[in-house]
Amino acid sequence: MTFFTESAPKLKDATIILRDYITGNEVRRITTDATGMVSWDNLSEGYYQLEVKAKSHDSYTQTIQIKAGETEDIESFLSRQTVKYIWRVVPTEIADKYTITIESVFETHVPALDGSSDSIANPIPTVTIDPPLIDLINLQVVGQMMQVDMTVTNHGLIAANDVRLNFGEHPFYKIEPLIENIGTLGAKSSMTVPLRITRIADTSNGVVSCGIPASLTYDYSCGSNLVLKSTPIAINNVEGNCALLSSIPISFGGVGFNPVNGGFNPGNGEVSSISPIVSSVPIEIQSNSCNQGSVCAQVKLQINQDAIMTRSAFLGTLEIDNGNDTNNLESLTVTINIKDGLGNTVNNLFGITNPILSNITAVDGTGTLLANSSGSAEWTFIPTGNAAPNEPTIYSIGGSLSYKENGNNITVPLLSTPVTVFPQAELKIYLTASEEIRTHRRYDEMKASNSLITLSEVAANLAHRDLIDSTREVSPLRMAKDARILDNSNMSMDEQLFIAWEWAMERIQGTDTH
Repeated sequence: MTFFTESAPKLKDATIILRDYITGNEVRRITTDATGMVSWDNLSEGYYQLEVKAKSHDSYTQTIQIKAGETEDIESFLSRQTVKYIWRVVPTEIADKYTITIESVFETHVPALDGSSDSIANPIPTVTIDPPLIDLINLQVVGQMMQVDMTVTNHGLIAANDVRLNFGEHPFYKIEPLIENIGTLGAKSSMTVPLRITRIADTSNGVVSCGIPASLTYDYSCGSNLVLKSTPIAINNVEGNCALLSSIPISFGGVGFNPVNGGFNPGNGEVSSISPIVSSVPIEIQSNSCNQGSVCAQVKLQINQDAIMTRSAFLGTLEIDNGNDTNNLESLTVTINIKDGLGNTVNNLFGITNPILSNITAVDGTGTLLANSSGSAEWTFIPTGNAAPNEPTIYSIGGSLSYKENGNNITVPLLSTPVTVFPQAELKIYLTASEEIRTHRRYDEMKASNSLITLSEVAANLAHRDLIDSTREVSPLRMAKDARILDNSNMSMDEQLFIAWEWAMERIQGTDTH
């Protein structure tokens, strides 16, 4: 008889063999009739091996003991193999494609400031930087590093163009802005640029300045004129020998300043002593004025872009093989159940696509798979943000398959496959190194506990492990399609972290072109 059927029919044409348990010799053989029953008499007392076989069924084997004067009743159950099925769930990635088209055209007359009460405040780009002063007092030892987040803001009503952060060089400090050329900064907008400053030296044979030139520059069009702007950034407590360099005239509030003999001339011929310059004084430079009534902003903006985002998902595939020569499988139904670690059904935490069918008409209770044919159904399971909001979470994806075969209703389980859902990563980094470097790193780790191990043994072990990791059926080690490769073969830990930090800031600010 067969499993999973409502009527549990008797099995006809099954071959039953009885063998001697010790010698394995065949003692009896018979084929069942429509009743599915057989009877043997006059068997010697002892142990026997009972074998039952039938076409399109699993075989059945049992050891039995025959006792003198007793009747042994034995029931054998053979699972049908007429219909075979395979259910598997594997990790995959899906790509969301968006076509974005934005077009904006406008023209506006922006009046210049004239001091009257009805003038528009800050109509032209007025770009400021915060903080306006950087203090290096905490960078006293070579190797020390600090980060300053510089926020550049355009308070005006039109865009500022060619916005740049400019930092001079100094033998004792290395200044690294994440972005030097900000480009265009829109009206009433701002951008934060991380700035890393590292102390790289503390001695020098030559003359070392006690200041570092730094400025924010930008420009904008006013009618046919190009207006240039510059705002210095003050940097305090810059270490150096403070020897004043050659005379450089600087205009400061209309007073002539000439660093000769450590003093300045205020215009009356007297020379007064001053301290060495250790910070900058903001100076604004403007090449052209914007006449009242000028058209300072005429903008046509058009963006056509395809944005593709990949997400982690799971691909579930059901393959069905109908081995019946004449009977179709009717009323095909597939029920999907996703369960959490407590056994609760949580289908609502996943997006489940409509199945992609091959040689199957449907899986909603009306489907058909023709006799002596194979078919498949494929689903994609997409975790929502609530499936793993903070940490990796394990789920099982299974269900049941139901169909009608030769008038019998059959239901079989789709055994649950465990899957791990990870929080969705906005930035994916594939960390790697050359085979030689990886071998030496692993060798250095292992030789502490095994002094006899050789470099060649470590290399062979590493290659074998890589092969296993990359070809295993469940969660093979592969680089995500949208991951960025970070080769750390010749990098320190700090260098790796800084690169990852740079990539993260690019993704946050929308400047990542990867």
